[in-house]
Amino acid sequence: MKFISTLLCIGLIIGSLQSQNGCDGMRYVDTVFSQVDTTFAIKFGENTTFGGNFQELFMDIYEPVGDTLSDRPVIIWAFGGSFISGTRQQLSDLCQIYAQLGYVAVAIDYRLYDGPFFPFPDSLDFIDVAVKAMGDMKASIRKLREDAANGNPYRIDTSKIIVGGASAGAITATHVAYVDSTDVIPQYVLDAIVNNGGWEGNSSNNLQYSSEVFACVNYSGALVDANWMDANDPPLFSVHDDDDGVVPYGYGFASIGPLSIAYVEGSSILTQEAANVGVSNSLITIPQSSGHVSYLSGTWRDTVLTSTQLYLKDLICGSVILPANRFVAAPDLRAFPNPSEGDMMLQLTELPAAFDLVLYDAMGREVYRQLNINEYQVVIPRNNLAAGLYHLSIRFDDPKLPLVMERVLFR
Repeated sequence: MKFISTLLCIGLIIGSLQSQNGCDGMRYVDTVFSQVDTTFAIKFGENTTFGGNFQELFMDIYEPVGDTLSDRPVIIWAFGGSFISGTRQQLSDLCQIYAQLGYVAVAIDYRLYDGPFFPFPDSLDFIDVAVKAMGDMKASIRKLREDAANGNPYRIDTSKIIVGGASAGAITATHVAYVDSTDVIPQYVLDAIVNNGGWEGNSSNNLQYSSEVFACVNYSGALVDANWMDANDPPLFSVHDDDDGVVPYGYGFASIGPLSIAYVEGSSILTQEAANVGVSNSLITIPQSSGHVSYLSGTWRDTVLTSTQLYLKDLICGSVILPANRFVAAPDLRAFPNPSEGDMMLQLTELPAAFDLVLYDAMGREVYRQLNINEYQVVIPRNNLAAGLYHLSIRFDDPKLPLVMERVLFR
């Protein structure tokens, strides 16, 4: 009888805890609330833009009407637009959906590029703008924690702050979630961080509050370097079109139309690295799709939203999620000699499918191509290539295999 009583007590405790965090029903995956209350234009920071203009930063907060939960998870959304356009209002739909699920949903401003477009800004300019955006999102996180420490008017659980976004917004979110002072950062990125106030940015002065996050939702985003992900970093949920021409699914250059803006490593590479270091992760690949964030308005929309919601619910409610690769690993490849003063050899450990080989220069321009290769070893002729850094892209015919890219140097 004592054993049975103990089990009953444990069950009551678990049930009580689940009730407190909303995990006793279909909250977080079903539309539990029919109405949403929105508080518009809450100022969370201010700063100077790339073009030298002063900008105040605001957020809109969406809450479920009739909710009695005292501590609710928060999801912060950042809009897309290649860091040159977009507003927080375009995220109203997503915020409405998540508030009806039982979240506090937040749409934020961040600073965009407002400098000249002739000549077109270079990659260092866009790195600076992305670092500014990262600092702005961190300021929004600190504002939520500051409010929670001063009466908690929005009834948020500060241990469950999720960041997410689409395109440039996702790039902002991934850099907030996975870049920190313990990473090996190139000097040009460090310079941008230092010039924008350091690791927390300088968009608000409430630095006593943390900008740490619980999880990251990445809709077609990327990191400058996937190796910045560490074992203790937050879980990652990603969705990406496998032939995205704006933000690459694998390695490559993010672009605005025909113009490359910066080298980045996309969702398939982030997922591989997350699995390598032991970070919980999931990736939905939209197959044979050259669209960019096509799934939020197309036939994949319901699948993507439901999968995101299920993943986050498992995290919030404490279900065990192991790192998961949703793709077949690509074979190892080696380019040698690297660096090379003449022709270069590409060698694969195995040949699971035919592949296309494309070589890009440091500006993202295609300079060499071979198609439908069925050999383990391929010669890459030097021809008239200038000395410098190049990016060697391998795309297999099998859509389950990720894009692979190797950095090579010709002297």
